[in-house]
Amino acid sequence: MKFCSNCGKEISDAAAICINCGAEVKPETETVDKANTALVVVSVLFPIVGLILGAVQRKTSPNAAKTYATAAIIAWAVSFAIGFFIGLVG
Repeated sequence: MKFCSNCGKEISDAAAICINCGAEVKPETETVDKANTALVVVSVLFPIVGLILGAVQRKTSPNAAKTYATAAIIAWAVSFAIGFFIGLVG
């Protein structure tokens, strides 16, 4: 059961209008599973942080967790490639 946002009375989950006051029942908004830009930057600069964020937020925010982990893995791969190239040339 949920409550009317206008009068506060309990209403059915499927109700489109409140039977008490006649107000339209607004659908509940879903939480957005979006990665925080600052945390993505931190994940690139410190890949271990990105991997930890990916593991910690895996169940609560799967899309954000995947973004953090992916940014960390890409940053690690790029730094490895750069180090390998410098070792080859140097």
